[in-house]
Amino acid sequence: MKIGGVFDQPVWKSFSIDELANEVTQMEGPSKIAIRNNNPGNLKDTEGNFIKFDTMEEGRAALKQRLRNWQRRFPDMTIEQFNQRYSPDKGAHKGDNPPGTEEGRNKFLRSYLKRREGL
Repeated sequence: MKIGGVFDQPVWKSFSIDELANEVTQMEGPSKIAIRNNNPGNLKDTEGNFIKFDTMEEGRAALKQRLRNWQRRFPDMTIEQFNQRYSPDKGAHKGDNPPGTEEGRNKFLRSYLKRREGL
């Protein structure tokens, strides 16, 4: 499989929900907020506050459910569009992350695909 083809197709064709949940958890890192809130995906509520879960397993299940919901709502979402929605930069995408966060996450996911595809 050509790697360009992997990047050009919807994120849901490149990653299973479990794979994407694992990579999101890696991108978010073991931050104090994620650990304190049992929220490995650093999910936020509609008010922009981090959600607190009773267990890490519950937080991971919520992350996977959010990914499944997005898969249904946005079936053609690319890696770049995924990161713009999941963890947007300040400014252009009205997020709260420093500029360059989206591109860093794009590189992270591409690097995973390259390793997985043996490229």
